[in-house]
This record gives sequence, C-alpha cells and structure tokens, in this order.
Amino acid sequence: MNDTTLLGLEDMLAATLDSIEVAPDFVSPPDGEYELRCISAKAETYTSKVGKNGARIKLVYAIQSTISTVAGEMPVPDGSLISETFMFTPQGLPYFVTRAIALLHVSDVKGIPVAEILAALEGAEAKARVTTKRTPKVASEPNGAFYENLNIRVIS
Repeated sequence: MNDTTLLGLEDMLAATLDSIEVAPDFVSPPDGEYELRCISAKAETYTSKVGKNGARIKLVYAIQSTISTVAGEMPVPDGSLISETFMFTPQGLPYFVTRAIALLHVSDVKGIPVAEILAALEGAEAKARVTTKRTPKVASEPNGAFYENLNIRVIS
C-alpha cells in the first residue's frame, strides 16, 4: 500500500497535526563525540555549478546521542542529521573505503561490490569524533561567508 495519502484542501485545513512527527533537521553540530547511525548510503550523480557531471557517495547519519562537546557548547537534539560525501573518483574512493571499513568494523572490503557496501552501511552504528572545518568562500574575506566541512572520525 502506498504511504502517500492525498487529502482535500478543506480536510487538510480542518485537521490537527497531533499525529505528525517532527522531521529531523540537518545540523552543524559542535565539535565533540557522538553516537551515530548511518540511515542512508547512496551513490548519486550531480551537475556542478559550472555544468560538469560527476558522481559521489553520500552518507547520512542520525545523531543517536551526544557523548561530549567542546566546552561551553550545547548538544544538538538526538535524531539530528549530518552527512558526508565522497567523490566517486580514484582520489575520493580510498577515503570512502576507509570510512566503510571503520563503520562496518571489518578489516577490508575487497571483493565486495560498492552497491553491497552501501547496503551494508545503512543501519551501521559507531561512536565518532566530529569536527568542523570552516573555510572562507572568498579568501580575502575571512569574516564573510564560509564553507563548512564536517570531519567524521570513527573511534569505535
């Protein structure tokens, strides 16, 4: 059965939202240690801003719990989401292999097709140290807009 139900406009406006769960948010968590669960592991294609096509692997994690954060920082709500991507290139795949080995708690993934590794990653849990690297979008404007890149290091 399809889980999408269409309601008439009048029915929607008269309904309460009591039974609707709040959707998790993607967050930029403070540096710290977290219990993570991989909820999505997908390979995807994309087109860059300059029109170039590429492929990447995207892992989405739910923060199960906050173990610790840097001094003075409040933890994010349990269930909050973070993600990381790996370029599907000869330069990017070694980083993905390292992450897959750590998340799956195995010694190697040789001989296993990428699709099977992605399927195995969904549901994988690990304790990880998460840090954020902030890089100015324009080098000459260090106080302007910046890019945020999460560094996720599995520690157990």
